Amino acid sequence: WFLTSLGSLEPLHRAILGGDSRAVEAILRRMLLQHASYHDVAETQDEAFYHAFTLGLLVTLESTHAVRSNRESGGGRADLLIVPKQRGLPGVVLEFKRGGASTTLAAHARSAVKQAVVKRYTAELEAAGATPISVLGVAFSGKDVAVRKG
Repeated sequence: WFLTSLGSLEPLHRAILGGDSRAVEAILRRMLLQHASYHDVAETQDEAFYHAFTLGLLVTLESTHAVRSNRESGGGRADLLIVPKQRGLPGVVLEFKRGGASTTLAAHARSAVKQAVVKRYTAELEAAGATPISVLGVAFSGKDVAVRKG
């Protein structure tokens, strides 16, 4: 049912594992517009909806990668880590931010990247032999999204 409803997740997986922030942004925006309710993404909601939504889209990577939510890595806790099960495969840190009226979504996404880099959320990926490693900051507001790469 899930894949029938959303279509193939391969383009999203390829974009995330390839660190293609523009493609990830376009795909997530399309999915939110098509599948999320206004009530799901209302201003009263926090980033938890977006976090769970994205996690759900990525768990099908489990054949090649461990997808871990709120995992301690480096000097903090990354929102999502995509850790390769085999050395030499790509790894990804995804850090989420809820957008606000005072700052652009792009600025929030850049802030998420900075947080992941400063706190070295890539440590677990490095230990697993991931290559390359991408850090993606993902900022959401309503059904809009911005993704930036670090």
